Amino acid sequence: MSAVSEDSPAEKAGVRRGDVITSIDGQAVKDSNSLRNSVSRLKPGSTVGLTLWRGGQEKQVSVRLAEMPRTAKDDSSAPAERGTPGALGLALQKGDSGLEVTGVDPSGPAADAGIRVGDVLEEINGTPVRSSSDVHAALGKSKGKPALVLVRRGDQTLYVAVPERAA
Repeated sequence: MSAVSEDSPAEKAGVRRGDVITSIDGQAVKDSNSLRNSVSRLKPGSTVGLTLWRGGQEKQVSVRLAEMPRTAKDDSSAPAERGTPGALGLALQKGDSGLEVTGVDPSGPAADAGIRVGDVLEEINGTPVRSSSDVHAALGKSKGKPALVLVRRGDQTLYVAVPERAA
């Protein structure tokens, strides 16, 4: 887990940042996409067993699932406005040195460019980004061209060119 949301079912069950979820209800989890897909097929209110790998040891926890809270600002079903993180196909969360990628739309331009969950966006078009408004301002500099995004992945940094979604 690259991040665990405060007061989320995962946090309440004891899941921590850095845990690796290896199975859900006995079914192997191959990657973050298979985890997301498995959880999305389950009903809110149901309880699932997770097998975690933490600090070199396997750990079992039970999580009671809840409905994912939605706000107008974060509603992923709403059309993305140009100049927003959604225009790149990303869900972002404020981190220590940038914006951590917490979700990547598999059909979005960021996925096509190779941006992954857990990456940290440090700059867009030469502008440091620490908030959605920073992203909006930085993407305004693109003027219809792909955004040049400085990404930190682990202890590496790389530049990635990411076109915005069509408006």
